[in-house]
This record gives sequence, C-alpha cells and structure tokens, in this order.
Amino acid sequence: SCPNSQSWLRSLFGKFWINWHVPFHISHFSAATLNRQLEKSNFKVVEIKTETPAIWVTQSLLAQFYAQPGLPTLQLRSVARVLPLLIMIRLLLFPFLWLGNRLGKGDCLILVACKK
Repeated sequence: SCPNSQSWLRSLFGKFWINWHVPFHISHFSAATLNRQLEKSNFKVVEIKTETPAIWVTQSLLAQFYAQPGLPTLQLRSVARVLPLLIMIRLLLFPFLWLGNRLGKGDCLILVACKK
C-alpha cells in the first residue's frame, strides 16, 4: 500500500495533504504508474483498489488549519481536536469517501501482486 497520487483529497488539500509525509513517502504513484513499475519488475498485478481512512481526512484538515512552516503540527496528536472531527467526518463524509474509493480516487492505493 502507498499514497495515491490521483487521490481527490490530494487535489483538495494540496500542500496540506497528509500523505506528503517525507521522508516516509519520497515517491508517489498512481494506480497506472505503480502497475507499470511492477510489470517492469516482473510482477503481475492481481488486485488494486483504493481506500480513504477517515483519520487521514481529519489530519489533512488539521494540517490545513494549523500547519506553520518549520514548526511541528502538534494538533495532529491532540485527542481533543482529532476525535470530534474524526467522528464528524465518518458520519458526514462517508458517502463521498466510499464513492471516491469506488472510482479509484481514494487516498491509499492497495495493490496485490505476484511474481510472474
């Protein structure tokens, strides 16, 4: 699994998208580019789908409101800020997250492949 460069949330949040998580994510893939890389490496893709955890939406929103250059965004770890927002997002945005996942625009690419 890895962040989906074609996620609708990446487009929505821009530089505040939580999955620009350097140094852990130094390369970002779409389903097509990841599939091509695996094919070049002699793998066959068995399944590919996307999922969007509500916590990622929550953290992207908090980053958009609180991030300041050069400073840690401590609000991302604040239970008092995260929990109510997470519950609200799960209740109100579930249909949009589900649809985004079905259209391949979810935040996380989940891919199963096997060696050819």
